[in-house]
Amino acid sequence: ISTRRKLFLAAVEPHLREVRRRDRRVAVVMVQAMVTGSCVHRASQGKGVEDGLTWDEFAQQLEELAMSYLLESN
Repeated sequence: ISTRRKLFLAAVEPHLREVRRRDRRVAVVMVQAMVTGSCVHRASQGKGVEDGLTWDEFAQQLEELAMSYLLESN
């Protein structure tokens, strides 16, 4: 997870000024944790996933959640 977090932060770094949260880095770390945790949880359900979404649809929903959070000032 540490490596994933570093890669995620490196990918976001050029866009960090666009984040409107008070502590930008903490916000990005929280989004990374949410995305990782959500994907692990969903994958652990195997074929018993009951949300009716494809992985692409699931990813789109996570993206919208993440962007809403990152672009909302506090």
